[in-house]
Amino acid sequence: MAQAGERVSVPGFVDWLEIQESTPDVLRYEIAFRPRAVITREHVHPGQAELHEVLSGQLRLKVDGNVHALTEGQSMVVAAGTPHAVLAGGGPVRMRFELRPALRWGSLIDLAARLGRQRQRNVRGYVNPLLVALVAMEYRPEVYATRPPLPVQDAVLRPLAAVARRLGYDRRYLDPGITSTPASA
Repeated sequence: MAQAGERVSVPGFVDWLEIQESTPDVLRYEIAFRPRAVITREHVHPGQAELHEVLSGQLRLKVDGNVHALTEGQSMVVAAGTPHAVLAGGGPVRMRFELRPALRWGSLIDLAARLGRQRQRNVRGYVNPLLVALVAMEYRPEVYATRPPLPVQDAVLRPLAAVARRLGYDRRYLDPGITSTPASA
């Protein structure tokens, strides 16, 4: 699990990410990325509030359908359950993120770093669909995409996650200390 002071990189995704505080109540980290590297799909953290603070550069943050331009020194908190997406601004960006409570977000960062080191991403940054399904279902309490609707995601991801588990992806990729044996797969 991510520890304070630890710095990781995810090749092709972020230049570096440094954990500043990691407790059950909060996970705070600083991140540096290139403009097109961290353009996320709209998503929801159902049980976590998330602070987005721009340390250098600029970015756009879409929150509940409204786009906000943030520049150096500006921040915004996205309440738990609120749809949002991080959109790159123009040049390199350095930010601070803070999630309250931390839940298993630190283990998700660790997983992304491991997959990056193992070259589990293709040249476009995509991961094997079975692995994507497994991770999406495993980390549903922390984050999920807003589209397609959850029932459609479930119809597609649950069977793929089940195949991934049968193939041993859970043992190969997920940290046994944090995984559940959810009915979600």
